[in-house]
Amino acid sequence: MASLKKRGTQWYAQYYLGRTQKRISLQTTSYQIAKEKLRRLESGLAQGDDNPLPSRTPIAEVLTAYVEHVRTIKTAKSAQTDIYYLREAFGLVCEGLKITSRIVTEASRKRCLKAEGAKKPRPTKPIEAACFEQITTAQFSEFIAGKVRSRELAPKTANDVVKWFKPSRGDFRIYYSNDPEYVPDFAVEAKSAKYLCEPKAADEMKDPVVLAKAEASATWCAYASKHEEEIGGKPWSYLLIPHDKISENMTLKGLAAAYTVKPKVLPIVTVAGAAQRV
Repeated sequence: MASLKKRGTQWYAQYYLGRTQKRISLQTTSYQIAKEKLRRLESGLAQGDDNPLPSRTPIAEVLTAYVEHVRTIKTAKSAQTDIYYLREAFGLVCEGLKITSRIVTEASRKRCLKAEGAKKPRPTKPIEAACFEQITTAQFSEFIAGKVRSRELAPKTANDVVKWFKPSRGDFRIYYSNDPEYVPDFAVEAKSAKYLCEPKAADEMKDPVVLAKAEASATWCAYASKHEEEIGGKPWSYLLIPHDKISENMTLKGLAAAYTVKPKVLPIVTVAGAAQRV
């Protein structure tokens, strides 16, 4: 017999296979949907399927549908960035992962010419699997380790990082004037701090949209840091990092010291009935 468990806002199904307890995410915050998925899980278990929820849909089919979806909700540039990361991770497994709308600007052409004589990074082997359920933790670890090697990241930088992930819409809910929601490139938790990181082409650092996103993110971090302080957590910072400043000898702390964006106007919070700035 399976049961529902809630952790944070997510629902999980908990059940036993023999003497082994298993808990799997139902990928929903809705109690009604969780109950329906639990019913399907119990039905599958009764028929001898130890994990009936995964669809085992081919990765190419999933990525094709995802690309079609992001192209409808994101700007062309943002969608192409997502596609670039997916192609790096899984290879060119479907037509949707082809980069078709890259505009080669004069600045990017000069960067390419400048990089011709530089040492080229070693390519990282993509993750190979027929469906997402077949991907193992070892494959993820190997892919991440390959990216660290290919970009020649300093080992001490990697050692300071506790965990990181690439956010999706709705994870942080950072809003600015020209877009419904801004999604930073990476969220990183280090041993003593948390960061939202946005590597950006050096010639785009003064772009008005980039600066508007940075200001909104820095303000979000100020609020988040205040909350973390109240619960004994780690402070948040927003890092806007020029691409040409990311090198082997730079640490995460060094990047934070040089490229943390501070909000122009500190948010006002209410403490014991009195308004004060963070």
